Order: sequence, then structure tokens, then C-alpha cells
Amino acid sequence: MRPVGWLGVVIVGAVLLLTRAEGADDKRTLPVDGDVKALSQKIAALEARLKVLEGVVQLSGTNVKLVSAAGVTIQAGTNVLIQSAAGVTITGAGLVDIRGSTIQLNNGGRPLARVGDPVIVGGRTGQITAGSLTVFGQ
Repeated sequence: MRPVGWLGVVIVGAVLLLTRAEGADDKRTLPVDGDVKALSQKIAALEARLKVLEGVVQLSGTNVKLVSAAGVTIQAGTNVLIQSAAGVTITGAGLVDIRGSTIQLNNGGRPLARVGDPVIVGGRTGQITAGSLTVFGQ
């Protein structure tokens, strides 16, 4: 055989090898495609579960901390209850504003007295002249 003939045989052989190699690669990508499909299904299932959880969120643990660089809003369609087996602290670097149609301290009881309110002590009428410099009410 002449060198050109050998070159033709080598080229045909190389083409056949490459064709088989490409087919082998295609077969190897099928499991990857299946894995991608399975992962896509799992992601869709997780998104569906997350959507359900968006309506109801319950946090639990030893310590739960909400941190925000801006503001935090707690909003409810009915009542909001803050309850603790120990103490409750509300701290603000500035004004702490508590509003409501009626505000009860320690489950209500007697009305809150303010500076300037009239009082009767020992049958005599007077006015409250001093009070807290940090607690204000109307």
C-alpha cells in the first residue's frame, strides 16, 4: 500500500474511534441529565414547602435572636402576646412609645396619676407636684 492509502485507513479509523467516543460521551451525559432533572424536582418540592411555611413561621431553640440593620415589625391580625417564664426587657436608645386605647400596667387596677392631677389626701384637695422624669402618660 502506498503512504496515501495508509493515511486514508488511519483517517477512517480515527473517525470511527471519535464517533464511538462521542457516542460514549452522550451515554455518559444521560445520567447527568437525569441527576439534573431529579435536582430540579427536589428544588421545586422545597420551593413548595417554603411557600407553605411563609404563612406560618415558628421559631424555637435555646436562644432566638432577630437582627436587622434597619427596622423590625411584628404585625398580627388579632392579639400579640410576649410571654416569658422570667423577666421581659424592652430597651430603646431613644424614646419607647407604647400606644393603645387603654394601657394596663401589671394587669390594670387603679388609674395612672400624672403631675398636675388633683388628689385628695386626708380630706384635703391638692395636686400632684412631682413624678417620674422618664415615664409619661395622658
